[in-house]
Amino acid sequence: MVANSHSNTQQADKLIDNLITTYKAKVLLGDISSDGSELVERKSKEYGIPALLYTRSNRLPDTNKLVFRVGVNAELQAQELVNFALKKGAKRFAILYPNHAYGTEMMQYFWQAIEKNHGIVTAVESYQRGQTTFTPEINKMVGKYLLTQRPEHQKCLEESASILHTIERKKCLSKMYAKN
Repeated sequence: MVANSHSNTQQADKLIDNLITTYKAKVLLGDISSDGSELVERKSKEYGIPALLYTRSNRLPDTNKLVFRVGVNAELQAQELVNFALKKGAKRFAILYPNHAYGTEMMQYFWQAIEKNHGIVTAVESYQRGQTTFTPEINKMVGKYLLTQRPEHQKCLEESASILHTIERKKCLSKMYAKN
């Protein structure tokens, strides 16, 4: 028998009880969410039946020997990504992450893993859900945001204005943009 709680933990609680008592379920499968997987873990312990969970959650206790986790938790994902980058020679990192609960959680684990392995976080920026261009965030990360308001930019513009030849003026400006 299969039942879907549609991410409603109260409904899931009743469904699990029904699956076990009425249909004599021998194994519980699910959930991917933290709250749902915690419920399945508790029910597994309560009824003494095994559970296979797909969650990335770090909140589950490791004491229930009947619970098997298929998913890699968020902290381990971040650590492995940092390990891979370090093996490739990376030492400095910038983090661009989605501004929602999971994105923030992953950013924190990633940052912790970087510092734990003596890497350096040089920039961190978030972006909004559904955003499709990241130019402002990247410009902030690499120091090019509000470039035109910098004193050196104004000075370069003044110097380039005195250059009469168009190609030479473009060369002067491109050097400034490349430098920043």
